Amino acid sequence: MRYNLRHSDILAIVFPIAAFVAMGLEHSVANMFLIPLGIMVGGDPSIVSKAGVDVSKVNLFGLGGNLVPVTIGSLIGGTLFVAAAYGYIYLRDSK
Repeated sequence: MRYNLRHSDILAIVFPIAAFVAMGLEHSVANMFLIPLGIMVGGDPSIVSKAGVDVSKVNLFGLGGNLVPVTIGSLIGGTLFVAAAYGYIYLRDSK
């Protein structure tokens, strides 16, 4: 079975991820989308000048420097919060 990717499918992915990051949250999956997007857009001065942002430090080294701590934080935070939620839900009845 072949899946035909439509423009609406791409937009359905872009807006939720952009909203997640616009709220100031960081997640490794969201950063894996936005940092390469910034690297690609950084080569087009017309887009960068309209956005008014400095993309000089957005590069592959910055991608790795961002993804490592964000991934570690997501793993630790997700493990603790999920374990705490499951512990609260399933262990409260055993007392």
